[in-house]
This record gives sequence, C-alpha cells and structure tokens, in this order.
Amino acid sequence: MIIKRDTLDMNIKLSHELDTIRKSKLCPRGIRIGNNEKIGNIEHAMRPATKSDHGEVTQRTLDYIEKLIMFNESKIHYTNGKCNSLMFMKAAHCIYNGSPEKGKFRARDVMKTWDLPKGSYFIID
Repeated sequence: MIIKRDTLDMNIKLSHELDTIRKSKLCPRGIRIGNNEKIGNIEHAMRPATKSDHGEVTQRTLDYIEKLIMFNESKIHYTNGKCNSLMFMKAAHCIYNGSPEKGKFRARDVMKTWDLPKGSYFIID
C-alpha cells in the first residue's frame, strides 16, 4: 500500500496473484511490515497458532483484501478524487497500521498530518 502525499492517490497491490495466495498455506497469525522491510523468520510466523496469537489469515481475509483493492481502484469511496480518511484507515488497519518506532509513522499520523478529506461511511463485507 502506497499513498502519494501530493495527490492523495492510494495504490494497493499484492506481491503475488490472489489465486496463487488462495491456494497457498495461509499464515496462522498476522504479519504487518512496511514497504521495503524484510519479513524476518517466516518459519517462526508459520508455526501453529497459540491462544495469544491474533490476525490469522483466512480465505475471508483474502476476500476482504480483494474487495478493498476493488474499492480503491474504482475510487468509489474517494472524496473529490482523493483518498479519504475512512478508505485510508480501512486499508491501513488491514495492511499496515504503522509503527511508533523512531523514523517510522502511524496511519493515524498520516490521516491527521496530511489532512485527508472526510468521506461517507461504508463497510466492506
């Protein structure tokens, strides 16, 4: 996910085709990393889930991401041709919500600092 500050145009893309991902072994816990960051130990992430783990990737997760991409590409939930705060929040919460570490950002900081326009409420079911 990338959003351009000057145009507030967001791009969401996958590293692999969705059909390939659907046929793959899905991760029992969510992994969220920023652009150009390394995943780390993928074997550790793929170990069986424990009670404290969350964010399991399921076929339903992939359905949500697919709809999120379609909504973003159609720009139906943009405001005056710009990604609005609700569309950005839905994408960020699903893909990468940011990090409080020095030199990084949080999605809420982007929404506030970049003054993303407000948008009409919508759901992705």
